[in-house]
Amino acid sequence: DKETDGSGSSFTVESELKLTAHCLKRNPKAYATWFHRKWSLGHFATAYPRINEDTSTPGLHSAAEHFDIVRTLLRSELDLCAQFLQLDERNFHCWNYRRFVVALLGSCGSACDGIKIEVAEHTSNFNGAWSGWANEANVTMGVQVSHNATAHPASLLSRSDRHEIIEAEWKFTQSKLMDNFSNGSATHYRTKLLPLMVDIRAEKEGINKNDATQSYEILLNLAREEWDELILNCIFTEPDDQTVWWYHRFVVSYAKPPDDVSDDLKEEYDLFLHDMAESLRELLAVEKESDGKDCQRHESKGAKCKWAYVGLHLVLTSLSSDEDLIEEAKDCLNELVLIDPSRRERYHQLLSKLRAP
Repeated sequence: DKETDGSGSSFTVESELKLTAHCLKRNPKAYATWFHRKWSLGHFATAYPRINEDTSTPGLHSAAEHFDIVRTLLRSELDLCAQFLQLDERNFHCWNYRRFVVALLGSCGSACDGIKIEVAEHTSNFNGAWSGWANEANVTMGVQVSHNATAHPASLLSRSDRHEIIEAEWKFTQSKLMDNFSNGSATHYRTKLLPLMVDIRAEKEGINKNDATQSYEILLNLAREEWDELILNCIFTEPDDQTVWWYHRFVVSYAKPPDDVSDDLKEEYDLFLHDMAESLRELLAVEKESDGKDCQRHESKGAKCKWAYVGLHLVLTSLSSDEDLIEEAKDCLNELVLIDPSRRERYHQLLSKLRAP
């Protein structure tokens, strides 16, 4: 797998990956090492001198053979990421690299005899953006963050392969969160994958994604699953860890129904929030009991209650303007002023909004 870059110098992707792997073992959070590993993969994926439709030339592969090699290499890189994240599940360098590898894997298209070299000629397909193959949900991922790049569509990636890639990442993030709830990189990645999972479920159920009601029903069901199977478990296990509460805020906000859905679904969302509020009240009751009578209202001792109050306030204010719910939301803020005095001005400002006519 040795090739030239046009200047006569040789490039061997195996040697570059071996070198960077050795460096990462010594320092798994080195920016330059991860960057060079990205560059090596991208350079190898778009290595035109080694791709040739005329396979009679020694040392050259057809485009189909080349991308088979690239796909195999990328899948081994995903395994390597899993190993690194087993050692440190919060290494955001590795998480960023994993998203890059997934982007390249999707950009390679599906294995087939009819793959064309023109796919590789669009180098923007291999810059780390997901836009060329998985951006039907308008999810900002990869290079788009800094460049708003739009890669040429990698139409050769089949729907089933796209589903497989995204669903595998969805399951991987869940497994990492179950290992350690305090994982901001995993929850961030999950916020990007969730809209893609909604699209996948719509495709599998044969639902028109332009149908707002049916699409929202899938979204709401997925939000319920996230609450029941992940978030609820996390907050009752580690109620003072803010990471899962950030994800909770995202789910509540993302699941908010648009104006053009049916009233029945809007009521379903309200019912979802009422169930959520009841669970949070239960959590607060448990935490108050475990704190005991000697617990002072101070952030260092009342932190376990703090995020539950913040979450309950969010849920209550997301519901319709019921007088009792507004009063309960005010109670949450008044309690937060005592628990978290360093942020009391923020809570007073939120109280003023509730008191406004």
